[in-house]
Amino acid sequence: KNLINASYVDEHLRSLDSRVKEKGLLFLCEMGLDPGIDHISAMKLFAEIEQSGGIITSFKSHCGGLVAPESDNNPWHYKITWNPRNIIMAGRDGAVYKKDNAIINVDYKHIFEHGEPITVNGLAPMTWYPNRDSHKYIDLYNLHSIDTFLRTTLRYPSFCIGWNSFVNLGLADVDDKKLIQDSKSFNDWFAAKKTSKQNIVVEDQTLIAELENFLDIKRSSPLPTNATCSADVIQFLFEEKLNMEPGDKDMIVMLHEIEFTRDNKKYKTTSSLIVKGSEHGRTAMAKTVGLPLGIAAELILNNKIKVTGVQIPVHKEIYIPALKKLAEEGIIFHENTEEIS
Repeated sequence: KNLINASYVDEHLRSLDSRVKEKGLLFLCEMGLDPGIDHISAMKLFAEIEQSGGIITSFKSHCGGLVAPESDNNPWHYKITWNPRNIIMAGRDGAVYKKDNAIINVDYKHIFEHGEPITVNGLAPMTWYPNRDSHKYIDLYNLHSIDTFLRTTLRYPSFCIGWNSFVNLGLADVDDKKLIQDSKSFNDWFAAKKTSKQNIVVEDQTLIAELENFLDIKRSSPLPTNATCSADVIQFLFEEKLNMEPGDKDMIVMLHEIEFTRDNKKYKTTSSLIVKGSEHGRTAMAKTVGLPLGIAAELILNNKIKVTGVQIPVHKEIYIPALKKLAEEGIIFHENTEEIS
């Protein structure tokens, strides 16, 4: 059978490529939001720039699932709109990207400290952290001579400052079962973590204290009975304090930044997308992950896709009709190109 999913292609799936092709099937992966809509929107821009004679020198793609401003009422400036375990585990494998022709490797302890400010269409300033292995997409996007290639996740600055502190304190550790067993309360656990990490430099002590207090992390009550590691404890606190409330809206923000040269001049194209959820519980996250999957299913059922094997949506026969269908559903990118010095 054909397969469509919104998840990253792992090595096991990739190893099936020849067998999938032999059977004339398509395993279309990374067909959600990020990865997914980011691929199809970027491929359209690359094609247009290259057809006009442009040579792409830099690509930065940013995407985040955030809380909408009108529903933002906590110091983390974040609420859970997708799998909470994935939020807790984010960045654990580090990141790889290319910057000014250098390959940058970032380990887990430093993932959340490198972001630069980004403003999109009048929203409050955001920041980013590097997302997994960006470098592997250079070949998939056929941008072999590019100088800078970076894929990131967007958050508001307070989240990255707070999570950077939590990661370096070991509050998201997965291998500290004995500490959990020995801790009689949240406060015992938290105090033990802080004692073991006395040399950690905190970026903004006042903000960190506010974030900790919001989670009520020093409470005297017992740890969750099903907690086997610190990551379980933090996930419990996040699900308790950062859940979407009735009437809340989430928000998806995506931004592509592409620099290219043409006729000895340098240009920058930006392409931005903002999608908000409804008050009735239909989240922007569900919409932007689910619609591309439905669109892909329709294209396959109507025999509109001829490519086979294990693929991601970087083929014109996929991304052109998918973008058209997304636009009909109100998922529309706003693009701007200007000459830069």
